[in-house]
Amino acid sequence: MSEPIATLPGHPPPPEAARAQLARIVSSPHFKNSRRCSALLEYVVEAACSGHLDSLKERLVGSAVFGREANYDTNQDAVVRNAAAEVRKRLAQYYL
Repeated sequence: MSEPIATLPGHPPPPEAARAQLARIVSSPHFKNSRRCSALLEYVVEAACSGHLDSLKERLVGSAVFGREANYDTNQDAVVRNAAAEVRKRLAQYYL
């Protein structure tokens, strides 16, 4: 386990620090056996580091990360919500 990146409140960490922390997280036992969770976390961190927060919409994530059709019905397919819940659970385990 690694310590969280220290930043000032309201200020995100520098992209290089966020990417380094991401690498540590996805190589941890909590993530290395779940390609799905790692892929989602990598996509979100990269979008945030690159300033592409507009790509963090459920349908766009479903298409980009999970290969869903661009117009898939997010009400019928909860893949992004389910994966996000699993990522949150694994992050909590990682940081405990």
